[in-house]
Amino acid sequence: MQLFDDKYAEMHTRIKEDKNLVRRLFEISQTKGLIWPWSKKGIEDSITYFPVGKIGDLYVGIDMNATHNILRFPRILANMRLVYEVSQGEADLSQVYAKLDDLTTDFRKGCGIVSEDMTSGNKYRILQPEEVYRVDNVINSGYKVSIDIIFRLLDEIFDEGAMQLDNIYHAIFPITDKGNHIIHQAIGDLDHFVKVRPEYQDRHKQYLKQYESDERFIITKSEGEV
Repeated sequence: MQLFDDKYAEMHTRIKEDKNLVRRLFEISQTKGLIWPWSKKGIEDSITYFPVGKIGDLYVGIDMNATHNILRFPRILANMRLVYEVSQGEADLSQVYAKLDDLTTDFRKGCGIVSEDMTSGNKYRILQPEEVYRVDNVINSGYKVSIDIIFRLLDEIFDEGAMQLDNIYHAIFPITDKGNHIIHQAIGDLDHFVKVRPEYQDRHKQYLKQYESDERFIITKSEGEV
């Protein structure tokens, strides 16, 4: 199994080398600004994720959710790494997770998190939790087995007490094609998990500290300059 840091560092290096893509990421970041999802009304105002383009065959987008950017970025990475390691690299996580930084003192500008666009440029659709059991082909053995595996994996790592079931439920993202056929289940929204089981606590604290400043997970504006 490839080490988590090495796997993501390789992908982030590929993004940094694509100066046009980096410029587009920062243009969208500076146009949209950070968005507090609960501060505005209306569907358009609640959108915080924007597809941007491709790096090779991988679609990427930018997350302008202020909570993810300001408060939870190290936690999300630490949680992703635990899930990756416990699953022996098999968990279906975003293949990209890097923070934009324009090196200014104004955190509202030049920020954003680059991640995999799970819709592949709107080719696929992410089911919302309340939709899952309304899809015709959801109740089949293949889907149920996959969901059970993901549930057990997350339940083994995290320890959220009364919120455990709800957090796991909202961390599983079924991806469907235009015909509503589920093609895979991604794992996301790991920022809601704060506590881990005792056997993972030391490792989790170490990862939290590391990802506060690990440059392999940061893309700067200067990397988009010629």
